Amino acid sequence: MLIRALQQGEPNIRGAAADTLGKIGYVPALKPLYLALRDREPAVRDGVFRALENLQMRVGASLPGVF
Repeated sequence: MLIRALQQGEPNIRGAAADTLGKIGYVPALKPLYLALRDREPAVRDGVFRALENLQMRVGASLPGVF
């Protein structure tokens, strides 16, 4: 449900979904999160960056960088 919200929700919902996915440590969300880095809304991208940071800390390993 959170991944669907990340992909299809309003901007504030997409950002919150990204942030929540990171906080709960849902590793299968990595691909949708990386795709969401292309979102037009800065608030969504900020949520995605926070989520990736949280996931990286939970996994204990560096995630691939973004160019």
